[in-house]
Amino acid sequence: MARPVRRPPLLGAEGRILSVVLTWVAAFVAFTLFYKGLPRGRVGWGASVRASLAAVLLWEAVRRLFGGIMIRSPAYGLLTGTLAGLVAFLLWIYFGVMVILLGAEIAAVLNGSRGSVRGPAGARLDRSVIRALDSARP
Repeated sequence: MARPVRRPPLLGAEGRILSVVLTWVAAFVAFTLFYKGLPRGRVGWGASVRASLAAVLLWEAVRRLFGGIMIRSPAYGLLTGTLAGLVAFLLWIYFGVMVILLGAEIAAVLNGSRGSVRGPAGARLDRSVIRALDSARP
């Protein structure tokens, strides 16, 4: 019987480390820009950077935990085919959105804007005023 031909690793040990570091940096930059640019109010760079750091660490922990569960779960082997892939995909989307929203909450708390929103002129609007304005719309 012929022995299978093994190819050498594409990147090597240094390449794997570089790949992990670049992945973390790209996620950090994406989360930072997400938390800085998307909210309606102003978010400071410090709050968005600290929230992004927390989100990236939590993202990595959830990714490793989810991957370990998917690999070791005996129930996952029972649901084979498309159904198992769909369930796993939906679970990953759910956990990913939880991490993103938790990071946004952290950014809001660190920014000090959890109870109010800045209006167009920069004035702070109380949540009750916002609700009243939203209910007055036709």
